[in-house]
Amino acid sequence: MKLPRLALVAATALGLGLAACNNGSNNSFNPGNCTPPGTTVMVYPIPGATGVPASTQTIYVASVSSALANGNYGTAIAPPNGLPVYNGGNFVRVSPSAVPKPAASPSFANPFYYSSNVGGLSGGSTYSIGFNQNVTCIPTNLGAFTTN
Repeated sequence: MKLPRLALVAATALGLGLAACNNGSNNSFNPGNCTPPGTTVMVYPIPGATGVPASTQTIYVASVSSALANGNYGTAIAPPNGLPVYNGGNFVRVSPSAVPKPAASPSFANPFYYSSNVGGLSGGSTYSIGFNQNVTCIPTNLGAFTTN
């Protein structure tokens, strides 16, 4: 069955619009186009970690940039089972001692550390975390972890 050309164009535009607004169910954030103002990596939970406490409500990142806490950057959370992506809190700068252990070590010198609230998580679930901006873009993948 052929769709009329206008219906196909409208469906494509709607799909792109939903993806740009972060309301899709792309749980891997690929390809993301929200660009951090420098190298930024998730350090807690460690990307790929399993057994992360479901009570975890905050993730931590390290960045070469001192500008992540300006209110324009935060996280996007892709919950399991294709549920809609939702936005976490904006980044807040924290001291290195505030990052829970064990944490990943960034591969660059003199990192700035930030936290972002991701809300309540469900046990036994895998979550993808994306870098997000307060503009229309697709979050860039920072990593994923599985709760216990």
